[in-house]
Amino acid sequence: MPRYAVLLRGINVGRAKRVAMADLRSLLEATGYTDVRTHLNSGNVVLTGEDADTAAHAERIEDAIRARLGMEVRCAVLTAEELRAIVAGHPFDGVADNGSRMMAFVYVQPVDPALVAGTRRCRRTRTAPAWVTTRSTSGAPTA
Repeated sequence: MPRYAVLLRGINVGRAKRVAMADLRSLLEATGYTDVRTHLNSGNVVLTGEDADTAAHAERIEDAIRARLGMEVRCAVLTAEELRAIVAGHPFDGVADNGSRMMAFVYVQPVDPALVAGTRRCRRTRTAPAWVTTRSTSGAPTA
């Protein structure tokens, strides 16, 4: 069965949507996922699940969080290939040398390229370089 990265939006930021990572792991295991690992207190998870569309996994996880925790939480589910493509598309290669200060913004749903045409795809914030990745209508990430 494939591994997936799950990025939960807004978990444990400030006082809203506080979720203990042990509770999140338990929730995901009860939902049928295995080898569930959380990263720090971020709401980022790596897990194993059935081979299915990532949008179906996202909906399943969002529904489980809503039912068990009473929270509306958007999530992006990425395949290993999608995550590798995002890392490979890192536009600051050779310039940025601290991976712990990198950010990639991932849209939860595919975005029409016309909507983001002409926008700056890369920017440097005060603390970290960041880039935006989108998914084409086929679901594959584009840099």
